[in-house]
Amino acid sequence: MPWDEPSVSVGGGGPTPSAAAGTADLKILLDDGFGVRAYWTLTCDPAGGSHPQPRVACGVLGAQGTKALPARSGQCADQYGGPQKARVTGTWRGRAVDSQFTLENGCEVDRWTAMIGLLPPGGV
Repeated sequence: MPWDEPSVSVGGGGPTPSAAAGTADLKILLDDGFGVRAYWTLTCDPAGGSHPQPRVACGVLGAQGTKALPARSGQCADQYGGPQKARVTGTWRGRAVDSQFTLENGCEVDRWTAMIGLLPPGGV
């Protein structure tokens, strides 16, 4: 699956109930930067899909989604967290989502970290 092709959904540990997230239908594509990719789906309200921890992921979306789903711009610290990438596409709370995550600078590391639970810590 090419990197530019829409995809979405990943998981780790963190917040809980899906109700805070609202309706979501997402696809998550993870790339470790070395050729290993993972693909998950996520639905919220009710929580489900192939995501390893859909309730946690939905809780993270509810708590962090409005802050971390849009890309940040501006001055970012010269901080490299690794070659991992993620792309989240679909719909959340009735809005189209197409967000890419990397660990290429301080702003992107912060965005990824805010979404741990939806995204895995440190990539695939």
